[in-house]
Amino acid sequence: MNESPTPSPQPRPTAPAQTTTYVVPRRTIRLAMPDGWARAVLAAVEAVFIAWALLACAAVGAYATVASNPWMGKVQWESAFRLGSDLLGFAFGAPLHIGGVSYRAVPTLFLLIIIVLLRLLLRSGRGFPASALWFAVPAFATLSFLIVAGGAYTHWWQASAGALSLPFIASAWAYLDAKGGWKILSRGRKWLEEGLRQGAALICMAVLVSSVALVLTLLVHVDAMKALHALLLTDSASADALIVTVQALYTPTWIAWTLAWLAGPGVWIGVDALHSPTLTSTEPIPGIPVLGAVPNSTPGILIVLVPIVCAALLGVLFGRIRMREKLVDQLRTGAVALLFFAALILLWLPTSVLHLGLARMSTLGPDIVPVFFALLFEIPVVFFLAEVCVHSRFLDFWRQQWRISRLKPGKTEHDLSSVSAQSCALGDEECSGAEGGSADAEKMAHENVLGEEKTAPEKVCDAPAGSEEKHDTFDEDDEESAQEKN
Repeated sequence: MNESPTPSPQPRPTAPAQTTTYVVPRRTIRLAMPDGWARAVLAAVEAVFIAWALLACAAVGAYATVASNPWMGKVQWESAFRLGSDLLGFAFGAPLHIGGVSYRAVPTLFLLIIIVLLRLLLRSGRGFPASALWFAVPAFATLSFLIVAGGAYTHWWQASAGALSLPFIASAWAYLDAKGGWKILSRGRKWLEEGLRQGAALICMAVLVSSVALVLTLLVHVDAMKALHALLLTDSASADALIVTVQALYTPTWIAWTLAWLAGPGVWIGVDALHSPTLTSTEPIPGIPVLGAVPNSTPGILIVLVPIVCAALLGVLFGRIRMREKLVDQLRTGAVALLFFAALILLWLPTSVLHLGLARMSTLGPDIVPVFFALLFEIPVVFFLAEVCVHSRFLDFWRQQWRISRLKPGKTEHDLSSVSAQSCALGDEECSGAEGGSADAEKMAHENVLGEEKTAPEKVCDAPAGSEEKHDTFDEDDEESAQEKN
């Protein structure tokens, strides 16, 4: 018999070795555009085109009104349209380079109009996250650079200050409104929020005082301004209106000049002609009609008391109405107002300096450093001191010092605690001395009366029963003993 071979046992396949891999979790950063960013970009684009269109129309209007003027030479309509791009850069702070001469004069009122316009256009994104509002800054700046680059007399990079700062201010304004206004800056600190409000009130007060002085000066020097206006050889009402409008666009500049004159350092109408309360110049005035209102008299240095007195009155008003509970918080509030005022003045003064040519016309306006420190010490510092001096804790401290000064020789401030409240209420000269001491004495006497009223019922309740009968009996015994003695 044939036997089949038995199959040999095959080894079982071994399972593959299992390995565990540990992956360290990594933080995922996701970049996403916030909702509403396109609305902010569109608002910025609209604001830039509106600004450029206004300046282009002004350039065309200027050419149309003075086309017959022999000063214009061979100016064409195409160059008038192209001048709109140059004027946009000029408005943003870039100097105009014409014939090797640089001209720089920032129309500050026009910049304020653009900021307000962009802020109104950003209202379209109210229902979206506030972070989307910041997309207006790069959109505004990019389009502004492209338009200014098409000009012939300006460089686009020199307009970066205005092209970046204007949308930033408008976007920050809209962002703060969306987040709750001053509260987002103060972060819940009441003294910080109050300080920002007081700083804004200080700026408004300075602008109001300077505006009133400017209006009075313009009314007094109307004839001089008319004489300068006649030198421009305008022969139509439209040309006159255009010149007046251009000067009106520099209204914040004239207000800054008036404030510099009131502060004392004065303004330079040319590099060799300083006009201040104590000094005037006889040099010829440039052919700008509004400069005919520059005072040609010297009222004296006492004119600086006008902003000082106004700041002191405002400080007393805020110190009494908006008094903080602690003196430290009052000091912080005044310091914040001072810093806020100083920051805005530093932004305002450089835009008020004009450069209109060579030689005498190379600098017109205030000298920034002296005017800044003069305004700093005459307005916010005076406001700060007045606000602190009317605080109740500060007054109490000086009343205490007055009492100590009234002590007799050999006594110290520790002897004040031994004086009774009754002597203070009776008007003891050593205790009260002055109005502050009498006020404290009345307060102490009032507290004693209240204390007696509170403790009177307790004394009645503690009296033992039958005390009144004993008292009556005691009186009768006294009468009998007195009769026996007699």
